[in-house]
Amino acid sequence: MNIRRLTIALWFILLVFILILVLVPQENIYGANGIAKWVASNGSWAVWVDRLGLTHFAATWPFKLGVGVFALVALYSLLQQFALAYQQWCRGGIGGRWQPVKLKQKPADNWWQKAGLKQVNQGWLRHPVSLFAIPLFHLALILIIIGGAVTYLLRVQATVSLTEGQAFTGQQQLEEIKKGPWADIKFPAEYLGLDKFDANATEPAAYVVRLTSKGEVLAREKIAVNENLQWHGYTLYLARSGYAPGLEVKEGSKVLLAGYVAIKEESGQGEIKLPGEQALSLAYDQKNQQLLVNGLPLNQGETRTLPQGLTVAFIDLRYWASFLLVKDPGLYWIVAGSSAGIIALFFWLFRPPLEIVLNEEKGNWILKARRKQWQSGIVAELRQVMQKGEVLGE
Repeated sequence: MNIRRLTIALWFILLVFILILVLVPQENIYGANGIAKWVASNGSWAVWVDRLGLTHFAATWPFKLGVGVFALVALYSLLQQFALAYQQWCRGGIGGRWQPVKLKQKPADNWWQKAGLKQVNQGWLRHPVSLFAIPLFHLALILIIIGGAVTYLLRVQATVSLTEGQAFTGQQQLEEIKKGPWADIKFPAEYLGLDKFDANATEPAAYVVRLTSKGEVLAREKIAVNENLQWHGYTLYLARSGYAPGLEVKEGSKVLLAGYVAIKEESGQGEIKLPGEQALSLAYDQKNQQLLVNGLPLNQGETRTLPQGLTVAFIDLRYWASFLLVKDPGLYWIVAGSSAGIIALFFWLFRPPLEIVLNEEKGNWILKARRKQWQSGIVAELRQVMQKGEVLGE
């Protein structure tokens, strides 16, 4: 394969990879085991991408360094090639070495129309639409660069944890906030409520959200795992989930904790943090439907006094979920740029423009063809043109 064609092919692969990375819901892939099982059981292409190790490898510094070096070299090579091709195009040709085919007789005047060619100066072009791949590819690069800059400056990502029946009411509930230097976190008056899970005991398959304003329910929506909810410019992902037992912990008559404590599904463990650096370990026995507090079983509705003098009451059991709120204005620029670049490189790689001329040399009619990018296959493609134009060659 010609080195120029190889460079274009590598750029094609790179843009496809960028498109996959921005479209695959990586937040869900790295979520709870139940999510991964659900996606795998549905044959999601996103999981196959992850199984190949692409999403994991993309986070490593060798990949980032390699992409950076490759992008600089490929960009220089491509810009140089496209600049030369663009100059040739402006002069009415595309350069390259002529490949001749001798004809038996002069073809009819309208042969090129039958062959589907476009007349240019003293010759014709096959696949003239491919010439637009040059400016389209440059536009794609500009869109990707703009998208990357917008993402860096304005992207917001935060985590919020909710228990069934609980609502997200504002910025004070956010955890693990990551935002660009120009990003501003604003939420509407409507708040997001986690009503309930529509699921079995082990793998929550969907959840119902509630949007309210001043206590009035505005909307209800059921979201399945590995899907997302668009909410006032934010994309909501289910990152992980598990059980959340409702507990009341007392030391004598003093209430140390009253609320719900998350038990993560991937580890099956939870922890109650108490004043004075005290902590109690939690686990849920699904088979016996018992809560294990420091290894001691506790049924729902029961109260148990622990050896250290603490009283623990197991009130009820609900689902708990952690959601990612993501706002990335640059994503649309990157997707648009990657898509435009893939289209441009597809035409330049698989349908390169072919320049054709007809000359009379020493009493013989010669049909010649050339292309700028690579020379292989020109004669075969020229004979296809001749067949469509009903031109007889020797």
